[in-house]
Amino acid sequence: MEQKHTRKESLSLPMEQSSNTNGKHCIILAISDNQDLLAASTAIEEMKIPLQIAGNIHELKQILSGGHSALGVLIAKEFLGEDASAALGGIKRMDPELPIIVAAAETSTAFEKSAREIGIFYYLLSPCDREEFLSVINALHSHQTRKCSL
Repeated sequence: MEQKHTRKESLSLPMEQSSNTNGKHCIILAISDNQDLLAASTAIEEMKIPLQIAGNIHELKQILSGGHSALGVLIAKEFLGEDASAALGGIKRMDPELPIIVAAAETSTAFEKSAREIGIFYYLLSPCDREEFLSVINALHSHQTRKCSL
């Protein structure tokens, strides 16, 4: 039987109004749950990191092909649809160096293995607490900032 990984804590991010910010070095959010999207976008904007929001896979691909220099993509597994591995592979082929963080309420060993095979190593089991979320986003931002300044 396949092993599943889950998280039970509740999401504790702030719930304030959010807006898109068109920026050169942005984080792209691809989350279908409105409450999680609002919480994540508010937290990222509080960190003063530019943000783009993709409403579906097509919009995500348009953002990536539209000349935006993304720091990374935070994508909810359910956003990807039935064949999550194929969708992730398509995104990764567009920019092999792009860090992708997959947020999932549960994930399987098989999904994790297929994700690793296409170059995705970052997971956030959701719901997650605010400190964990901010730590992941800060690490992503810090890593990419150092990379750009080399």
